[in-house]
Amino acid sequence: MTLHPRLKEIIRSSRFSTIIPEDLEDTIGNLVAIDVDAAANIGINVRPGSTTPIIFVTDAMKYVGNVDVNSIFDDTMLYFDNRESRGQLFASINMHGEQAHCVFEDAGKDYVALHILNMRSHRQNFYLGKKSTAVGLSIEMEGEDTVCVVGEDALISSGVWLRNHDMHSVVDLKTGRIVNSAQGDILIERHVWLGQDVLAVGDQHIGFGTIIGARSFLKKPIPPKCIAAGTPARVLKENMSWGRLNGLVSEAERAVLEELSATAS
Repeated sequence: MTLHPRLKEIIRSSRFSTIIPEDLEDTIGNLVAIDVDAAANIGINVRPGSTTPIIFVTDAMKYVGNVDVNSIFDDTMLYFDNRESRGQLFASINMHGEQAHCVFEDAGKDYVALHILNMRSHRQNFYLGKKSTAVGLSIEMEGEDTVCVVGEDALISSGVWLRNHDMHSVVDLKTGRIVNSAQGDILIERHVWLGQDVLAVGDQHIGFGTIIGARSFLKKPIPPKCIAAGTPARVLKENMSWGRLNGLVSEAERAVLEELSATAS
């Protein structure tokens, strides 16, 4: 099994992941492929009426959480690195296209509530980096070969929606022309904090270390290491970032920001 070339290209960048794609592919080759019954025993439930996706885990006995999967084609694939799972992955996944892939690093280790992941087209890819957490995340993906990458150590608050398209067409009635843009990719670099009720729509790219304020609406890319907020979101302060602990940015977090800043310069 190999990763989609576009996903490999993206996660190869240290801005998104510390994983080497070829190492991940080699790992997948040595994983445990489990059937529907074995998956249900560790909290991965394939819905009645769904085709059976290909499910890989790193530990066939370790509980993942509560993951609900619906797949239309039997060549879809889900990968869960659950070696350090504490049963904290909660997700509802709909895979409507052929050759759709989902990759969950650190599956179940830290709390992730992925309320909806709708993958509506062929060859779509979703990647959740290690150390990422989400209180309440929903994702809509449309368009063949599109990618959604949530980079490592993301902090996602409740009520966050990521949509790579406008969901419906907007038409100029005089010309008949569709005026809203086509679907794109959702790319969130490492150590990004999305505040409560953030809505990001369209071809979206958020740079490493950035903070997006609560109830912001994103329609354009946001650069690294800044605070952005508003409707539409705009940069309010530059050269800013955040730490998971209240009143503290850890040495490890500072080291990541320094490393990524050096790479970007």
